[in-house]
Amino acid sequence: MKLKRRWASAILAAALAAFLAGAAASAQQLTGPAPESREGKAPAEPRADEVVPARQEPRPSDAPRPSETGSQPRVRFDAEVEDVDAAIDALVADMPLTEKIGQLCQVAAEGAAKTQATWDAIRFGQVGSIINAPDRAYVDEAQRIAREESPHGIPLLIGRDVIHGYRTVFPIPLGQAASWHPELVERAAAVAAGEAASEGINWTFAPMVDVCRDPRWGRIAETLGEDPLLASDLAAAMVRGFQQEDDDGKLHGLVACV
Repeated sequence: MKLKRRWASAILAAALAAFLAGAAASAQQLTGPAPESREGKAPAEPRADEVVPARQEPRPSDAPRPSETGSQPRVRFDAEVEDVDAAIDALVADMPLTEKIGQLCQVAAEGAAKTQATWDAIRFGQVGSIINAPDRAYVDEAQRIAREESPHGIPLLIGRDVIHGYRTVFPIPLGQAASWHPELVERAAAVAAGEAASEGINWTFAPMVDVCRDPRWGRIAETLGEDPLLASDLAAAMVRGFQQEDDDGKLHGLVACV
């Protein structure tokens, strides 16, 4: 799948900004003023030894669909639009707060008992990304639901730790740094991106660009050495290899996460 540049990051950033701006107002709408008792006073606080029932929130399967509420979405995701920024603005403006929050929610792929709950959450726009999907069939079904059945048809980010290879395992980043060879690092990342993309993955949590000089640190294996210039050059090469971005801004590999 060819990914338009900035779609994923811009939708997440816009959703987060809208969420922060509207959170306080929405909280006020949800809670409202304290109800008064028959004597015109607010109800007393519960005693310390009193058991207060938990507030029951509706589950995704209980929530009404957009067609049942009369608030059908007016804008759908379209990866082929020319003006990406305008399309993102229109899409986010049409999304209710719950779906904006949903774009910020990431879930880990669970066992079969959890799958239906995940499908329901995607269907109602409550999931923006999935990590560690077990196979291509799982990813395809998740993306089908997101594109065809979710309110605005926004595809999911499918993330995985593709750090130094996927099916083909290359040396750890620290070992690659010892090569002092950006072209080789870029080629290795491109191979990993191709293999991962064939499984439906579109987002990797690499490269890690912290400069490390203390071997006691647990993630030293993911660093690209202790020299800032070398680490910078190799990180840029790794991003190029992962993303395989063309002149039009389309990505033919994975979205890198520096």
